[in-house]
Amino acid sequence: MLSLKAFHIFFIAVSILLGMFVGGWGVRQYMINGSVGSLALGVFFFASAFVLLAYGLKFIRKIEELGI
Repeated sequence: MLSLKAFHIFFIAVSILLGMFVGGWGVRQYMINGSVGSLALGVFFFASAFVLLAYGLKFIRKIEELGI
């Protein structure tokens, strides 16, 4: 069974991967269809993946600092 810390890290990693996948899909749809909405979706999800990455690194540093 995963600890709460391990589950949190796992959930952040999966969310980053999903954000990158949806971002790539949105950009690809923009290249195929030229829909600005698809581009906006792609940019939004790439940005959210970047924010999640920063949060995940900060979380890992904080738990190491606290010795958890």
